Amino acid sequence: MNFSQSPGISGPAKGAFAPLSSQAAPTEASITLGQIIGILRRRIWMIAACILFFVVLTGGILSQLTPEYSANAQIKLDQQEGVNRSFQDLVTELDIDSKVIAGELAVIESGTLLARVVQKLDLQEDPEFNPDLWKKTWFEEQLGAVQRTVMGLIRPKTDPSLRRESEAVAAAAQAQSQITGEYSGVIGVLRTRMEARQVGNAYLVDVKVTSADPEKAAAIANTVVDMYIQEQLDSKFAGMRRVSSWLSGRMDDLSSRLRESEVAVQDFLAREVGVDGETAGLLQQQISELTSQLIAARADFAEAEAKNQMLQEIIRDRGVVAAADVFSSDIVSKNRSRLSELRSEAAEIQSRFGEDSSKLRPIRQEIESLVSDNSREMQRLVAEITNSADVARVRITLLETTLRTLRERQLEIGRNHLELRQLQRESEANQAIYEKFLTTFKESKELLDFQTADAKVISYAELPRAPSSPRIKVALALAVFAGLFGGCGIALLLALAQRGFLTPDELVEKTGLQVYGTFSQLPRGVFRKEPALVMRNDPQSRIADEARTLRSYLMLDGGREPQVVAVTSSVPDEGATTTATLLAMSYVQMGRSAVVVDTDFALRSATRLLGESEGPDLVAFLQKQATLGEVVRLSQKYDIHYVPVAEQVSDSSGLLACPAMDRLIEQLCNRFDIVILDTVPVGILPDGLVAVSKAQLALVAVRWRTTPAAALDETLGVLRRINAAAVGMVMTFVQRSEEAKYRYSGYRDYAKSYNSRPVAKPPQRKMAAE
Repeated sequence: MNFSQSPGISGPAKGAFAPLSSQAAPTEASITLGQIIGILRRRIWMIAACILFFVVLTGGILSQLTPEYSANAQIKLDQQEGVNRSFQDLVTELDIDSKVIAGELAVIESGTLLARVVQKLDLQEDPEFNPDLWKKTWFEEQLGAVQRTVMGLIRPKTDPSLRRESEAVAAAAQAQSQITGEYSGVIGVLRTRMEARQVGNAYLVDVKVTSADPEKAAAIANTVVDMYIQEQLDSKFAGMRRVSSWLSGRMDDLSSRLRESEVAVQDFLAREVGVDGETAGLLQQQISELTSQLIAARADFAEAEAKNQMLQEIIRDRGVVAAADVFSSDIVSKNRSRLSELRSEAAEIQSRFGEDSSKLRPIRQEIESLVSDNSREMQRLVAEITNSADVARVRITLLETTLRTLRERQLEIGRNHLELRQLQRESEANQAIYEKFLTTFKESKELLDFQTADAKVISYAELPRAPSSPRIKVALALAVFAGLFGGCGIALLLALAQRGFLTPDELVEKTGLQVYGTFSQLPRGVFRKEPALVMRNDPQSRIADEARTLRSYLMLDGGREPQVVAVTSSVPDEGATTTATLLAMSYVQMGRSAVVVDTDFALRSATRLLGESEGPDLVAFLQKQATLGEVVRLSQKYDIHYVPVAEQVSDSSGLLACPAMDRLIEQLCNRFDIVILDTVPVGILPDGLVAVSKAQLALVAVRWRTTPAAALDETLGVLRRINAAAVGMVMTFVQRSEEAKYRYSGYRDYAKSYNSRPVAKPPQRKMAAE
């Protein structure tokens, strides 16, 4: 299939021969889901091989493994029912919570319980569980010896000064060994073959045992749960015996204490009188009455004392008669009324008869008599008030003394009552404790022969029908997935680590330059070295079509056909010389003239390919030692003209940069339709830069899947710096069958049909010589 017929690859756009800086900029590289799928699809056989490898490897490993069987038995943890709580307070019962369940799991896996299982089933005689009965191969023994030696070298040494000979220390260090005894190794193996776990959040414990013998797995699982139940019963029986023995001694002590406390209460009641509630109530009633009387007496005393002080002040300031206003006395009131009448009558007589009237004398005598009576009455009343205050004071003193005596008695009775209550409480407490312990003691006697565990077996292990490991289906499924992921990972890594470019589209995308053509890699043999022979002998061959495609793009693109074309590369062996030869041959087969100028002084690849280097060459012309007609030769092998290079010169780049080189190119352009410069790889020697600078178009040969992207970037950077007239790409050594995998399906179908075309047979050596 030739390049011009390749779908999806376009030729250069108009203006392709503009300077390199004006051409399209490269796009950013990105990877899409479609590209990933394409990568995996192209390496589907490698992925399949990875899957097959993992499946075969897994099958081989599975075939070497011994089948193992797992048996499960379940226990339900529950509190004991039907037992009085007072007895549960003294005997340890199972209070179910997450921490307790974790503890019970530890009990099931404990060395003490497993030792009983080993003893019952004689597992110490079973080679599967007793390490001492294992038969080790010579390799295993040597490996163990090496391991022990290495561990002895790297394990830190114990300081001898820290060691202390002590029987107590030795006994404490061997505590676990004393429990498990000779079964330590067997218990260790059994513990690795057994698993006890809680089932979800339920109060269920699942005991799983794995063994190479299904019957043995079920037997061990059932024995473990039975031993656990028996362990609980034995533990509770021992606990009940200890509690019963302790209660028996405790009952004697409590009985003695109760008797002593009751005797103390009776003795106190006999010794102290009046501590009963009735006596205390009467005493409190008397105190209340005396308190009321004392309050009333104090009020009377205060009133009498106030009156007495007021009378004394009035008598001292205004006299005894003036104090009559304070008291309410019948005698005083009558005398006052009479005095008022007499004084009115005397005033009337005095106003009528005068001051000296005889009628005034009896009136005045009566007035004086009444005043004298009032004075005596007031003195009597004052003395009476003073006496009542004294009487009230004496009464207050008497009441206070009596009340104080009663209160002291009340305090004494209260203290006695408190002491009595303390003795009674002690007696009651001793009685309550004694009764509780008596009840518990009776329960312990009754329950000593009636024991139930705090767990029960809800399902024993059944004989497993199929091995639990290895799980062949799961292992093979995992092997398939592992191979799939491994193959995909390797495919992606290979794609990421891949050098070079796979399609012209990728080259265009990453460089921003146009691809003018592609050349296929010929089959192995002579054709791979001389593709020009294939084009000469078979003008309809794939390589001829690809050369014509390149020629068509150069002639037709933009209407400006370049006459001077430089073919270069990034690194050697990229197919630049072959590209130049094929391009020249395509012009000759078209009926036009072409010439290839070898400017590679180091390798002289074009000269060796096209013909002999004897006689005048490019150097002779540039040094003005030969004419154009002398240096231009016709290749008898390929029927194209070329300018050879015979030998390497010291300053080849300076020679190419001289005006004679420009004159040579000008003369060749006048004689030939196209001048093709075969140059050294750009960046290796300056010769290539000088030759490219003299061309109208630089074609950079990029080897399919080989040319490093960094090398190509460096080459394009150099061409930009020298302002190359125009740059295009040619992809060489393309493996069409592989390239088709990176293209769309229509292209792959077309490439497949094109690849089925016959390829010309290589010419015989004598024909090549002709």
